[in-house]
Amino acid sequence: MQREGRSTKVDYDVFWDESVHEGAAYFFRWLGEPRATVLAIWAGEDLVHVEVRKCGDVLPSAAQAEPIAAHIVRAFSRSGFCTAGVRCVP
Repeated sequence: MQREGRSTKVDYDVFWDESVHEGAAYFFRWLGEPRATVLAIWAGEDLVHVEVRKCGDVLPSAAQAEPIAAHIVRAFSRSGFCTAGVRCVP
């Protein structure tokens, strides 16, 4: 995550590091357009939140974020995780 943060300037601090180690949050590198970092947050075994941030820690437009978030949600759903009620942010 430190390398990703240096590349995209997306803020990643001790809170997120602890959340990742606890299995409550995951970060993904999106190499498509726009280049982005994706945050996935869990509550128990349910994916509850997906957030996309472009380089510079900027929220993308809904048109940019929706296909990225949908890809992440589909991937988890196909792997058998509950994704009903996921809150996706731009």
